[in-house]
Amino acid sequence: RDWMEKTLRLGLSGDPVVCDFLAGMVLGVTSAIPDSLQQEFRNTGTFHLFSVSGLHVGMIAVILWQTLKIAGVSRRWAVLVIIPALFFYALLTGWKPSSLRSATMSAIFLIGMTSSQRPVPINSLCAAAFLILVQWTNEIFNPGFQLSFLGVAAILLLAHPLHNALCR
Repeated sequence: RDWMEKTLRLGLSGDPVVCDFLAGMVLGVTSAIPDSLQQEFRNTGTFHLFSVSGLHVGMIAVILWQTLKIAGVSRRWAVLVIIPALFFYALLTGWKPSSLRSATMSAIFLIGMTSSQRPVPINSLCAAAFLILVQWTNEIFNPGFQLSFLGVAAILLLAHPLHNALCR
């Protein structure tokens, strides 16, 4: 993690605020950001930019998927590379529940993509919820868990009907 933070700072050493800001957004490291700047982000309701969330993990997955696809790597090998990379990123960013949930959801979906049949996203989502709840049963009471899974379920269930309605 320290190596990644130092690498992010290369070429930006002239402006420590930009370096701290970048490290906060990519790695979730907020300890070096001045308290006054943190408070300004809290006041504007944008401090969540510094928390590594499922969106970050999803972006890493898509970037890796597209890069490996362009490189001509087979689907099965791409999945074998991406899944450990997602969990490694979750570990680097502090093994936070939001990134762990997203890495688990993404891993199950990617495993489904290696099968001969087309994966059913809602089934992958339920399998991810089940695996997380087997490991940490109290997560069912965590609002972050509830909102993550309900939000993704709503997207999966409503996206296609809304798309069709809007296209008409």
